[in-house]
Amino acid sequence: MLKQGIYKPFGGLEHGRCLGHGAVPVSVSEDIYKPVDKLDKIPESLDVPKLATQGRVYAHGFAMLEPGSDELHATYYQGINGVATPMFSEVIK
Repeated sequence: MLKQGIYKPFGGLEHGRCLGHGAVPVSVSEDIYKPVDKLDKIPESLDVPKLATQGRVYAHGFAMLEPGSDELHATYYQGINGVATPMFSEVIK
């Protein structure tokens, strides 16, 4: 089950993002970056940092979006020991 992903363009979607890692703990025994079985086509992920682990679970996270006049600034964070740590940022035009 993928909880966090930043994808290359796929299926007509220019900026696919999955941010489902903010509330429910996920065990490190799960391979969260493995694509779901039985999909015909799988979107490629951008090469960005992977979520850290804390004990036996993956870090929680969130994104901050800052709209501009013709672009969007997005910064993705993970919570490590109670501190919001930036993982990746991008400008979406």
